[in-house]
Amino acid sequence: MQPLVENSFEHGLLDKSGGWEIQVRSRRENSELLIEVRDNGLGLSADRLREVRSALEGDSEKALQTGSHIGLGNIQARIRLRYPGEDCGLRIDSAEGLGTTVTVRTKAVDA
Repeated sequence: MQPLVENSFEHGLLDKSGGWEIQVRSRRENSELLIEVRDNGLGLSADRLREVRSALEGDSEKALQTGSHIGLGNIQARIRLRYPGEDCGLRIDSAEGLGTTVTVRTKAVDA
């Protein structure tokens, strides 16, 4: 989760005036574990969000080549290598001026 929280600070909050907020939440949905990192930062423009999503949609090697978001690419690649063929990985939602939410979806591990 460290790269996701770091991205919130570096890309979303550093240049934002006013109060900063980062939330980390987790929940289980059936056999999946979802972890959300949400900030109230600057958010991404629609074009930049499309670029980041596109970079993460490809195969694991393409995910590692996401430019300034290498942490996102690394997380995506590791999840996809661990859960090949599954609907696991990162989802990014963002609105310019409102903030960004990154959701990590993996398989839950039963204790």
